[in-house]
Amino acid sequence: MAPQNGRELKPVANGKDVEADEEEDLLSTDATETDKNKRKSKVVQRLFSFAAEDKTLVIVGAVCILVSSALDTAIPNYSARALAIVVSDSSASGGNGGLWSPATFSGAINGLLFCTFVGAATAAARVWCTALVEVRLIARVQERLFAAIMKQETAFFDNVSSGELASRLTSDTSVLAVSLTTNFNLILQNGVNLLTSLVVMFSVSWRLTSWFSVASVLFFLLSKKVGSLTRKMQKDIQDATSIANGGATQAIGLLRTVRSLGAEELETQKYAKQVADLRVQQERIKAVWAAYVPAVSILNNGLLALVLVFGHATVRTPHQAAGFAVFFLYCNRIQNAMGGISANWASFLGAIGAGDAVFTLMDREPKTRTSGGVIPAVQPIGALTFQDVTYQFAGRGPVLRGVTINVPPAGRVALVGKSGCGKSTILSLALRLYDPLGGRVLLDGADISTLDPKFIRSVLSAVTQEPPLFALSVKDNIMYNAKADQPASNLQEAVGIAQLDSVIANLPQGLDTLVGERGVRLSGGQKQRVAIARAIYRRPTLLLLDEATSALDSASEAAVQEALETHLQQRAPPGGMLLVAHRLSTVRNAHAIFVLKDGVVADSGTYDELVARPGPFRTLVAQQLASQAEEEAPAT
Repeated sequence: MAPQNGRELKPVANGKDVEADEEEDLLSTDATETDKNKRKSKVVQRLFSFAAEDKTLVIVGAVCILVSSALDTAIPNYSARALAIVVSDSSASGGNGGLWSPATFSGAINGLLFCTFVGAATAAARVWCTALVEVRLIARVQERLFAAIMKQETAFFDNVSSGELASRLTSDTSVLAVSLTTNFNLILQNGVNLLTSLVVMFSVSWRLTSWFSVASVLFFLLSKKVGSLTRKMQKDIQDATSIANGGATQAIGLLRTVRSLGAEELETQKYAKQVADLRVQQERIKAVWAAYVPAVSILNNGLLALVLVFGHATVRTPHQAAGFAVFFLYCNRIQNAMGGISANWASFLGAIGAGDAVFTLMDREPKTRTSGGVIPAVQPIGALTFQDVTYQFAGRGPVLRGVTINVPPAGRVALVGKSGCGKSTILSLALRLYDPLGGRVLLDGADISTLDPKFIRSVLSAVTQEPPLFALSVKDNIMYNAKADQPASNLQEAVGIAQLDSVIANLPQGLDTLVGERGVRLSGGQKQRVAIARAIYRRPTLLLLDEATSALDSASEAAVQEALETHLQQRAPPGGMLLVAHRLSTVRNAHAIFVLKDGVVADSGTYDELVARPGPFRTLVAQQLASQAEEEAPAT
């Protein structure tokens, strides 16, 4: 077969493709002021839509807020009236006015006790309802966000770190839920206190209340300005937290690599710098609050001092004293209410940034469909064809340029070439982990872009050079997401083909032995055998093997390959194999070998055909034979 010429890809600006540019701004919040307001409104609406699933709890909690706040507002009125009676004339405690009238001492005390106990009961109900809504809201948002993450195409995870996604799932969702439950709860509670307090104060002195309200509004506007400033700072803190989490997650996950390279101190220094950046962001927001809190205290006490000056100048009778006492207590409540609204409103807005990132990710549509599509009615035969396929990763040069490869039903096709020539990328395209930028990939004659991805991955099953295992038992790893109705003999068959019997016999709990995170308790060869057993257990029509036996010794590798060949030939219909190999002796029996070089098919044919003529394959074989001869030569 003649070599193929590669097709040139269009230039990519700044080393990036369009997809990379889109991913770069995925979690960005840069926008015009109008866009920001729209996004804030959208986040709040989405939050309420999630909370609406607990509508009954929300309604009960809201009613309890209204009742407890109203009763709490009435307490200062009864307290001030009782105090005025005690101070002015203790004999007035038995005056006329009824059992609940604040004009009498007994009425004021009864009202105070009633508001205290009933308000406490409704406050308890409010706290319980709020707590339930909060934990359910966190769980609901986390569940749907994780589902959205799992739907994203593989290229998405090439551009967003796992630490950042983990931060979105944990920190951001918690901040978001607390903002709607705790912060919004307190905003509503303080709002009711503010309105009811104003009503009482206007009934005492509308002139003084008007003056006091204007001063309080100016104070509130100042607080809102501080809230806007801290919201931006809180967004910076969330981003810095995400970066620190990502660095720590990566270092811990690759601890053995870090340790083998003696890089513990390097990773410690990197994390210390990330934590230092986070600390600087946190210190900035603390500095703002450190200046804001005493300023609020000065303004609050200054307003109260002015009220006292006014009272000293105007109060002349015991009746006026009682009214002024009520007014003064409510002045303090209004300030507390406005301070509470301002602080919680700032926290609420601070969570909007986290919510924007969460919902942006939740709403993102994957560029490659992960579910849905055509499921052929006929039994698959495993014919796989690459027609003039081109591909490149973001920020890199072309990996494949006009590659055409055909894997016939029950065929044995091998891909060889130097590292980085695109062999593994071809397997990824076959599994539709990525979509080609040009050309087509066909499975049994159908373009895989039209097929259901789950169907594709039931027909094809892959084993990589460094197979990742789950922190489950050996058995659960082999049976992971496979058809549940398979007979037990299929498991034993998969174990036997992968030559896993002797490994399992030496494990403490056999098939039930836990392998640890990423299979850390198993050797490289043992992990490859488990991965091969997992692939066989899925009963695929076509096996994709990417250096799947590279960690095995020569004898074990030959035994596994022979067992695989026998298994695939005895199946009905027979199964095929597309394998990537660096040890060229392992592809001797392949029906066709495709030699990749610089992203194109430089040569193709059988093993004997390629060795017989000058070309890249014969050069590779000669290099490997020379290397083996050097290794086997006795030391002098």
